[in-house]
Amino acid sequence: VFCLPILLSLKKEIDPRIYNGGSFLGLPGVVVKSHGNADRVSFGYALNEAKLEIEKNIPALLEQYFNNKQDCDPEAV
Repeated sequence: VFCLPILLSLKKEIDPRIYNGGSFLGLPGVVVKSHGNADRVSFGYALNEAKLEIEKNIPALLEQYFNNKQDCDPEAV
């Protein structure tokens, strides 16, 4: 009984719904796929992830990163 607050906190921390939304990389825009079994909480997290990726311009950052990696000497990495 005294562990209940700790267990409830842990349950909230490892709730798989908050990790919903997988990003497709290598595309010219932001694409986040939500799980087919997602409820509205899960879908909301996926939408939030897409919003953050748009705000941070993630596709352009990835393109810049990988373009710079190609210019590097593989032995130097």
